[in-house]
Amino acid sequence: MSNIKILVLFGTRPEVIKLAPLIQILQQETNFFITKVCDTGQHLELKQSMLDFFRIVPDYQLAGLQHSQTLADLTAYLLQELPAVLHDFQPDLLIVQGDTTTALAGSLAGFYHKINIAHVEAGLRTYQKWTPFPEEVNRKLITHLADLHFAPTEGAAEQLKKEGIKNETIHVVGNTVVDALQLALQQIAENEPITVGILKSKLLPLQQQYAKMILFTLHRRENLEQHLPEVGTALREVLQSEHCFALFPVHLNPAVQQWATALAKDLPNLMLTAPLPYEAFVSAMQQCDLILTDSGGIQEEAPTLGKPVVVLRTRTERPEAGTQGTVRQVSIDRQAIVNTARQLLQQVPPAVSTKNPFGDGKTAERIVEILKHHFSKE
Repeated sequence: MSNIKILVLFGTRPEVIKLAPLIQILQQETNFFITKVCDTGQHLELKQSMLDFFRIVPDYQLAGLQHSQTLADLTAYLLQELPAVLHDFQPDLLIVQGDTTTALAGSLAGFYHKINIAHVEAGLRTYQKWTPFPEEVNRKLITHLADLHFAPTEGAAEQLKKEGIKNETIHVVGNTVVDALQLALQQIAENEPITVGILKSKLLPLQQQYAKMILFTLHRRENLEQHLPEVGTALREVLQSEHCFALFPVHLNPAVQQWATALAKDLPNLMLTAPLPYEAFVSAMQQCDLILTDSGGIQEEAPTLGKPVVVLRTRTERPEAGTQGTVRQVSIDRQAIVNTARQLLQQVPPAVSTKNPFGDGKTAERIVEILKHHFSKE
């Protein structure tokens, strides 16, 4: 049997983080797979440090960011450009991750070219059409285009079964984000990256001045369009009432930059930074006492680090983190955020299990073994 040709598709920073461990193992399995990587360019500055950290060099490079004035523009661009990539490489399998526009357009392009599709992180659902937007609809559409479904948890697998997906195509493997996190933690421990040292030196004066540290992130479209005032007021109340400071790596969206700058103007304990390289962000998670975020990936990473999380959304598609005890509140209500954050900051330290319901760091290995078995049967 000739080697199986696999194309791995990504475009955003989270996709790189979650696909990097899988890409590394696939590229090592040269006796079985020929693996190439396509970057749609949906993120650029946000993503380059991740590519550098994981030593990934895309084989195909598109320019999605230049065509992303609207979701429709980006989708149309990708559907126009991806066929040339598929025609050139002619993969046996296309791997997409999560719920981005890149993943949806890639799945649709693969379907049009009758290429099998594997969906990593399949089965997440809120069952609310607009929350998160557009991710909830993206991932439901991808489900019905995909041929192999790699679900992170039993709960995610059950969602797929309820939607009529055949059992034999569903594999519960964990989440590759835990693999990536463990790689980063190992590197930080063995040979601390320069970026981590720089961050530590910037944080030290505030750590000496304040008792507790909050890590704050915000990037989801529905929050940026609707909930900035409520979330900003909540953060301000916490910072003004507790002996703490917050680190806020600010998204590159101009509206968020402007909002963050105004918020920090009279809050000396709110430290704004540019988006952090992955290893530096992992270090920030290690050092903080509480995380306030609307990120999905952080909900999956935090259990390994034993950090309590307040999720700045109306609902999460990752209920396992709440069951395990990492997620303490899911809300965009000002008073709920303030009350929970203050309660957690006043505990010494908050009791959080470090058992991670999303994985054990071997997800990528499992996926590769499943792919070997799958193609050996054909």
